[in-house]
Amino acid sequence: MARLSRNQLKTPIEILRSIATTNDYGEPVDGEPSVVSTVFCEWLPISANAAITGKVQGVNITAKLYVDIETDIQSTDKIRLIETNQTYTVASVMPVPADKKIMVLCEQK
Repeated sequence: MARLSRNQLKTPIEILRSIATTNDYGEPVDGEPSVVSTVFCEWLPISANAAITGKVQGVNITAKLYVDIETDIQSTDKIRLIETNQTYTVASVMPVPADKKIMVLCEQK
């Protein structure tokens, strides 16, 4: 794999995260997802390998992207593609330290 270059990161996305809150009775509940950060990514077509990896995990992979290794992203986050306002659920986060990037597989909800 080639190292991730900053000029490859052309697609703006928002990383959404649900912050745990409590209801009126003091019970923990998931809050509404809010924007944690806006970053640029390299949006890629789905390969057969990514689709198979998703099927093994029991999800239907519809998006694959690379972000910088320093991006704070978790497997419980959601991603919103700013151009189309479509929201995706993160299915898998795989760091690739040698190439200074993180591969993220997503499922559209």
